[in-house]
Amino acid sequence: MIGMHVSKPRIMSQGLVRQYTVEFGGIKTDIEIHLIQAAQYGVHDYIAYVIDELPDWVIAMPLEKIVDWIGSGAKPENAIKRGLKEINVKPTKENLEIAAGVFNRWFNYYGALTPLLLMENITDVYINKTGTKFGMGGIYIEHALLGRVQVVIGWEPYELRRGRKAIKVVAFDLNAFVDYLIRRIAQRTRTAITTYNPVTSVVDSELGVRFSVETEPVNPGSISVRVLPRKPWTLPDMVRNGMINVNDASALWLLADHKVPILFIGPWVVVRRVYRTLLPTCW
Repeated sequence: MIGMHVSKPRIMSQGLVRQYTVEFGGIKTDIEIHLIQAAQYGVHDYIAYVIDELPDWVIAMPLEKIVDWIGSGAKPENAIKRGLKEINVKPTKENLEIAAGVFNRWFNYYGALTPLLLMENITDVYINKTGTKFGMGGIYIEHALLGRVQVVIGWEPYELRRGRKAIKVVAFDLNAFVDYLIRRIAQRTRTAITTYNPVTSVVDSELGVRFSVETEPVNPGSISVRVLPRKPWTLPDMVRNGMINVNDASALWLLADHKVPILFIGPWVVVRRVYRTLLPTCW
């Protein structure tokens, strides 16, 4: 499962269009959207590179071994310290904090995908395995201002060295990344995703996203993510924008307060934001 916890890709660009910085669990991640005009990228003119501000040695962290050591009774701090020693990294306080943050993001959240889910101006994420008959593989987002944008998560092959000798090459595997994400979705939402339940739609309320997953035998591995609005409209906003009048707003709030079922009809982006406005009352 190594290869899902960090992203440090090589950037190809004809110009930086937009840049975002997301901080999560003590890890800063830059998401840079670049203009690309190259035939190999098909019709996609923009590519977003997910770049963790982390040292290169993080790529080689033996995550599975750390999990095994913790499962065998070792304290997490001691297991992480042992993992650093295995890749010849000095277990200083700073290095231990970095390693612990990366391990937590990988083990408890969605690894290198986590900051993308928290990025501004993003409405949807599409993730598909490569080399299948189910359309174009890879990761894509719907950006509120730029439209469809390809995403690059991963890195160029990284050599783990001891002295001058390369003892291992760590490469990123997108298909393994998709399998990892499906396992994490199942674990975080406590939903079984198996051959008996290969299609499911679940919400991760902590991050404010909804996952729709398809796995074998329906699909080799496909994930669609709907990012719920970060800043829902309030009823005063809707009145101010001329969407509804004061009387309609009062009636709507009264119905929600009494938990009367309300049917919304219209563009989904509007319906979704109205629903989020009333959600605390509906519950």
